[in-house]
Formats: sequence, C-alpha cells, structure tokens
Amino acid sequence: MVTCMNKERKYGSVISNGKVSVDCDNPTEYGGDGYVFGPHDFIEAGYAACLDVCARKICEADGIEFKKVIVTVALDYHDDKKTYIRHKIEVTGVPKEVSEDVAKRAYDDCLVKSNLSKELVFEPLGE
Repeated sequence: MVTCMNKERKYGSVISNGKVSVDCDNPTEYGGDGYVFGPHDFIEAGYAACLDVCARKICEADGIEFKKVIVTVALDYHDDKKTYIRHKIEVTGVPKEVSEDVAKRAYDDCLVKSNLSKELVFEPLGE
C-alpha cells in the first residue's frame, strides 16, 4: 500500500510506502513541473521492476552469469479502448538466444503482469 500527499508545488506530491518516499508531479503537458516521476511512470516502474527481478532470479536459478539486466517499459494509453504496456528485456554478457529465453520466461513469470492482466476493480479503501 502507498500513500500520496500533496506538497507545496502546484501538482507536486510525495508518495510513500512507509519505508521510502519519492516525489511525483504531473508532466508539463498536464500542468506540472515535469521534472520527477509522473503518475503513469509508476505503472511502468512497477512492471519494469518485476520483470527485472524475474529475469535475475531465472539467471540465478540456472547459473547464468550476466553483466546487466536492462528492462524498458512504455505505457501507451492514447487508444480509447485499450492501454498498451510494451516491454523490452535485455540480458547483457550472454548469447542472444540466452537473453531471449530469459526475457520470455521473465515475462511469463511476472506477477505484476499477471495481476494487471486480471479484471481491475477500482473501489474506495476501507477504514
């Protein structure tokens, strides 16, 4: 669970999970200052973090030595009927086919993807 509270800036806020906090704001095209994470960035970040951890766990379990796992996620919400969440997973320091296999398995294992793929129900949080 996270809590978001406004700051002094026009649309600036701070989001906290009770352990760490991060500033956020609207992008400039929506009236914000745009120099920190925007609301949609957090959706991308959660998915990217999950894919990253999944890929590294697969490498660990399979004894794959790698240099880096690089995950890029892009949210496209400009279609009125669909939201596209596109990702790219790259494992460096390994052959291309190993990187591709780890990427596919990480995608299959990602709990954030699994949870976001379910029907979403938005409702108030109880007391």
